[in-house]
Parts: sequence; C-alpha cells; structure tokens
Amino acid sequence: MLCPYNNIYKCRLGSHLPSGSPLWRRAAPFGFSSPLRRETRLQGCFTAKWTHRAGVPPVEESDLGGTEPNKPLTVADGFSMNCSFKFIHSLRFILISILVISLVFFHISPADASTNLSVSASNIFRSGVELLQQGNYQQAIVKFTEAINIKKDYAAAYSNRCLANLQLEDYQNAVSDCNQAINKAPENIEAYINRGIAHYRQGNYTAAIEDNNQVLSRQPQDFRAYYNRGVATAALQDYRKAITDYQRALSLVSKTPSYLRADIYNDLGLAKFLLNDYKAATRNFTLAISLNPQSERAYFNRGCTCGKSGDNIGAVKDFSNTVRLNPSNAQAYSNRGIAYHNLGYEQAAISDLQTAALYFDKTGEETAYQKTLGLIKIVQRQIPIIEETV
Repeated sequence: MLCPYNNIYKCRLGSHLPSGSPLWRRAAPFGFSSPLRRETRLQGCFTAKWTHRAGVPPVEESDLGGTEPNKPLTVADGFSMNCSFKFIHSLRFILISILVISLVFFHISPADASTNLSVSASNIFRSGVELLQQGNYQQAIVKFTEAINIKKDYAAAYSNRCLANLQLEDYQNAVSDCNQAINKAPENIEAYINRGIAHYRQGNYTAAIEDNNQVLSRQPQDFRAYYNRGVATAALQDYRKAITDYQRALSLVSKTPSYLRADIYNDLGLAKFLLNDYKAATRNFTLAISLNPQSERAYFNRGCTCGKSGDNIGAVKDFSNTVRLNPSNAQAYSNRGIAYHNLGYEQAAISDLQTAALYFDKTGEETAYQKTLGLIKIVQRQIPIIEETV
C-alpha cells in the first residue's frame, strides 16, 4: 500500500521580471471521493518543493541613498511518489523583487574630464539596464563591468550586475557584487534583497533571513522582505514563523497585480499544509486560484491537499486543471493516475501513469520513470482482482 499524498509545490524567491520566479505564479471545493472497490490502494505521495525567481529590477541610483528535485516519500511497496510545487524562476522565486532602473543626472562641464567620464559611465550603464530588461544578461554584465571600470564606486552598476548574475544562477558572483554595492551604498535596499535571494539559492537560509532583516530595519513596509524572509524561514522548517511573515506581506502588498497576492497565498497554503492544517491549506490555495486562475502551482498544491484529505475526486479535478495549464507536467499525470486508482478507475489510472512515464523519460528523470513503471505494474495487477469480484 502506497503512502498518502504528502507533498506540495512551493514558491520561489525573486523579482518580477518579465519571466517570473521571486513570486514565484499560479473554485470551490469539489465532491467527496467514492469508496474503493478493492483491497490494495495506491495513494500518491506529494512532496513540497521550494523554488525562487531570479532577482530584483535594476537599481536606480536615486534609490541608493545618494527570484529541486522532488522529495520522495517512502511507501510500503518500496515506491515513492512526489507532489512538488513549482516556483517560478523569477518569483516569481520566493523572493519578490522590483526592477528599478538606475538613472543618473550630471551637470556637464566640457572642461571637467572626470564629469565626462561619469557621463560616459552613465551612458554605458543605461545600455546595461536596457539589455537586462531584454533578458540579455551576459551582455548586460559586460556593460555594467565597463561602467564599473570607468567609475569604480558605481554602486548601482554593482547592484544591477548582481541581478544579472542572479538570472544566470551565478550566485557566488551575485553575492560578491551585492557586497560591493552595499559597501558603497549601505542604504541600498535592492542590493540586500538581491543578496538575500542569492543566499537563499545557495542554501544559506540564515544569511537570507539576515539580509531581509536589514531591509526591514530600513524599510519596515517592504512586503518583499517579509515574503522572502518567510520563504527562507520555511526552508528552515519554522512554518509558524513563516506564516506570520506571509500574513504581514499580504497586509502590505498592493492588490494589483493580483498574481503577487496569489503567490503569497500559495506559500501560505503550503506552510499550513506542512503543519497538517489541510482545511486552511485548501482555503489559501483556493484564494490563490481565485486571484490567478492560470496558477498551475495552486491547482497542483490543492490537488495534493485533496489527495491527502482523501478527496480523490477533488484531486482528479485539480490535477486535470494542472495538466490543462501545463500539458507536460509529469507529476500531475502521475498524481491524477493515483487518484483514479483510488477511485477504482484502473484504465484511466494506467493511461495517466503511462503519460507520466513518457514525460519523465523525455526529461531524463530516470528514477521517477522507473518508479512510475513499477506503479503501472501494481495497478495492472488489480484489474483481474476487480473483474473476479464483479
């Protein structure tokens, strides 16, 4: 007998660039599950997965004071199933960052060579910002580096180069650049936000929390810092404290765009889920869906909660919406197949599990592929038993 639905998707740290992973992205409850008609039950195990989204918007100089593999659960049959939330790599990660463009104004004096150099650095800097907004991160780094070579104390250039490195998942250089930005402009809020994201992605959750504390000590109403701190705190499994931060973020975040609040509700639901408060988790996932009906994560997570609560019909409906939004979500097919099996619809279960295996194979997820093949065999063995008892 396989273990029950255990895991869920999770949010990511990051900023809201045109892609999506600091906030990470994303109906009322459905019916009750029917009684099973056989002895062996396959219950999906869902695993929570934290993801972030990359970085904060470029920093404006005037702002300087001068954003995982699924976690398998063991089952009696030696089989593991995962239920993981996908954070969006721009939060859309769990860290929500705002892209701020740095604009520098100089009084030009033809006789002042240093001023001319500053203007040149500013022009190159603007080119870097444009490249960053276009998603050309490598070339943006080249431009910010040129600007820094001209103007050694260019804090905004360091901060934006940090953001570009975050997008390229070069977290070591991102931290180094943010350190420089903070040294040169200690009140640079965005540098702390970005460094917190980099620390989070390196698995240094304590440092990520400290960076967000620094933001809040300077800007107590910054919802991004509460949200990102909540994500890092949840990674340390202090879910109650994370819930407090998520709730504070919700009290501060603007009602538009609604997907920001949807992402926070999704993470809040995840924390509730991990505290075994499935009713509260379901409410929060439902709120996330109402705010962002295109939220694959919220449907997936609510499906996991339905499965964990024994509502296999609700699980089927939510995983169906998940694959409607993302037809290649192998784990959603796998989880829906398990829910179908629990409802006694073996042919539908086998079809979904075969689809899941196909996608796992295409993406090179060999362990998941082999486990899904094993699960198909378990389901196939139930069909003769059912036919004999009809």
